Amino acid sequence: MQFDDGELRTRTEGASTLEGGIATNFDLKPRKTKQAPALTGEQRRQMVDLVRSVLQSEAVGEVPMKALLDPHDANGSAGLIINIGSSGNSPFPVLIATASFESHSGRDEPELSYHGYELRMIAEADKIGRYRLTHQEFNHTEAVQEFSPHRFLTYMDIDQDGHDDLVFSGSGYEWWWYEALGRSADGWKLLVQGESGGC
Repeated sequence: MQFDDGELRTRTEGASTLEGGIATNFDLKPRKTKQAPALTGEQRRQMVDLVRSVLQSEAVGEVPMKALLDPHDANGSAGLIINIGSSGNSPFPVLIATASFESHSGRDEPELSYHGYELRMIAEADKIGRYRLTHQEFNHTEAVQEFSPHRFLTYMDIDQDGHDDLVFSGSGYEWWWYEALGRSADGWKLLVQGESGGC
């Protein structure tokens, strides 16, 4: 990721590297951060295993399980996206997984058979590169108005504490917003949420 003229750039699987800009009411003064490395096969394998474990603990069915674990299809709305975040002082970067899936099991009254699944998970590695989840969110809803998937955008030090924060966009039923998570001793916490809009 690089900061050029206020723009944010991020390494995202199967997506454009230019995500636009972010505005604040204070000077960001971003620190120079080295380009995020490409996701390795081993990192992907570990993250998929961690996500699978959570989905199994939530008793997710076979069809949504497959849809949430399969690599994201740029032409569809389902699939798992794994992003690289800042590594800080560690040789291993933070991994961010997001996925969503919607289904209608009924033909006559689809609104009565709606199922939406959404997850957002963050994993960090130990000294030898073994990852564990340090943040996880999973939601299964039967109401389309409650379906609110996230998309990772970039990382940057928003609160000026010397550590990179994770910036996401979220979208729901006719609305959208931006939010940032920051790392503390107790885990990842919501720093700010705002600039929402909709119909």
